[in-house]
Amino acid sequence: MSRFARKPSTATTFLLVLLSILASAIASPLFAQVSPGSSPLSVAKGGTGAETAAGARSNLQVDKFTGHGDSAYAIVTSDRVVGTNASFTASRTWTLPAANAVNAGHALIVADFAGTVTGSNTLVIARAGGDTINGGASVTISTANGAVMLVSDGSSKWTAQAIGASSVSGISSLDGATGAISTQIGSLDVTGSTLSSNVLSSRAFAATQDLSAFSVIRVLGYTSAGDGGEATLAKVGSQPFCANFTNTAAFQDAGSNWWDIAEPADWNIKQFGAKVDASTDDTTAVQSALYCAGLSPPAGAVTVTGAFGRIVRVPPGISMISTTVIVPEGVTVRGGGALASTFQMTTGFPAAQHMFILGEQFQQNDIALVQSGGGAGNLTLNGSRVRSGVAYTLGSRGPQICSGDNNNTTTFTLTGINAATGLSDTEALLGPAGGNCVTSTKGWLSISQVATSASYNNVTVGYGQVATFAARLEELQLFSSNTNATKFSTFINSSYAGTSGVTGNAMVYTNSVQHTGGVRGLKIVAGNRSGTIFEVGMGGASLFVYEDMEIVFSGNCGGCASNSPGAYFNYGALLSPVRRLVMQGASSAGSVAMRIDGGLMHITDFHVEGVPTGIDIFTPSINAGIITVSNSFGGTGVTDLIKIEAGAASNLTHVSTLMSNGSTNTINNKGALSGSINVVTWTLY
Repeated sequence: MSRFARKPSTATTFLLVLLSILASAIASPLFAQVSPGSSPLSVAKGGTGAETAAGARSNLQVDKFTGHGDSAYAIVTSDRVVGTNASFTASRTWTLPAANAVNAGHALIVADFAGTVTGSNTLVIARAGGDTINGGASVTISTANGAVMLVSDGSSKWTAQAIGASSVSGISSLDGATGAISTQIGSLDVTGSTLSSNVLSSRAFAATQDLSAFSVIRVLGYTSAGDGGEATLAKVGSQPFCANFTNTAAFQDAGSNWWDIAEPADWNIKQFGAKVDASTDDTTAVQSALYCAGLSPPAGAVTVTGAFGRIVRVPPGISMISTTVIVPEGVTVRGGGALASTFQMTTGFPAAQHMFILGEQFQQNDIALVQSGGGAGNLTLNGSRVRSGVAYTLGSRGPQICSGDNNNTTTFTLTGINAATGLSDTEALLGPAGGNCVTSTKGWLSISQVATSASYNNVTVGYGQVATFAARLEELQLFSSNTNATKFSTFINSSYAGTSGVTGNAMVYTNSVQHTGGVRGLKIVAGNRSGTIFEVGMGGASLFVYEDMEIVFSGNCGGCASNSPGAYFNYGALLSPVRRLVMQGASSAGSVAMRIDGGLMHITDFHVEGVPTGIDIFTPSINAGIITVSNSFGGTGVTDLIKIEAGAASNLTHVSTLMSNGSTNTINNKGALSGSINVVTWTLY
């Protein structure tokens, strides 16, 4: 070697060795697999087994659809999206793989791609072994095109979420179009995730939870979220009742706490459990809502003459009613329009009942029954009105102590809740002489005890008939296709006597409503009943509301010898304005659209067709009332637009601006027929 030749450095030697290793590696089969045009690394060795992105997603089962038809199916771990590809002829069950057979976070979609799942031919997604799905054994798709996404925890649990057009039991789901939340049943609610901890999906779900930590809660539905029963409820000390009626909005939770509705403004009947679905009997829910509203004015409300109450809303739809519903004092039942919100009688609705009664029908023994005693003691409260030892009342009224015998040396002490203060109170009353009553000077919400200072005989405690203030029906349709009405009497009260005299049945009845109580914006399809019967009244400087009405009736009460009038009035000296009323009925002989036996009636903007008699007047004297009719007209099928009967007093009927419009007679004055004329100026009959 030349003395000028150098020995390679350590760094140079290392570089030469590294280059040699890299050259060998590039020539090896391993690297040849990822060279262009060569075979890719297999999935088993950690590769994709594909040369394209689409192929890689398929090989890795990122995108995979498995179709299955009308039979049971065991979903395998390699499935990603499993869907129907044929119509079901029965309910079918598809079983998940074990949760521990897949990785934690493994996602699976099950969907009705065929779009043929129904409420009876459902798709049940079941667990494997002892696994759980949302804490339960299965979830069920029950509507066409429904879908569920399921995610495994890698151990023993699947979490399911409804997607698409789903109606799925056992799952919490959110409808992106409406925002309605469908709650899972029997497992975790949506609370604790997307909603605050005191907001629960439904009253039904809330009843399964211990809510001791809260004083106020919000539920997003009655049976399920989004069903219209959304409400705020407050914790109360004991089971709440509304007078003698169960409060169907209230419930007891799993911690034995009682909750009652605490909405600050209007209520709606769905908050008390009404379905408004044209099939479910909603009577109990509706009556509960109205009674409770009669006892619970909105915060800050000013009550007039003891009338509590609030507005109770009726959402669009058909609510079925099977027995009489009472509208208490101060309560307005308001729909979303006469063609939107409907109350309809069930086919079994009793023949001898009205559909709605404005005003509670109080009796003299509502608090304590007729009873006698040999010495001082407590009277027994009326069991039909008692809840937990308390007789509840509706409205702040002063009860009466009435006696058939002399009890005017006996002191009666009332104990209860004072309506004005909301606090416990007492009042001592000296008993009445025989055949008389004494009346409390205080208004009471409830009576818990009536005690006596000495012997008592033939005594009752309760209410006589009283005026009902501000009970109203508004913007509703009342519908009856029934033929089971009781016969309307041929002649009722020849003079105002202050007593009830009508036989027969109506869609709306009252013998007490005044002070702006009444009806407005109703369409009444009465069948063989009268549309409305308003009678008696309590007199005084007051009035009722009767306007913007349409009444359609057949008038023959199922073949009765006499016909039911579409509307009947015998309201004493009460001011009775009737405005904007259209009436249509059967053309059978004797049918009457409106019959008036008494009242200070002012009828304007009245139209009738298809009924022989439009307005039939029986008012016997000025003490019974004066009738004024203006801006009104008849129609086809009308014989007498206005008929003044032979028994009616003269010079009590005033008319103006009447158009016959095809009526045979505009006026039939005790047999004197006017013919088809128009009356322009005021005329007295």
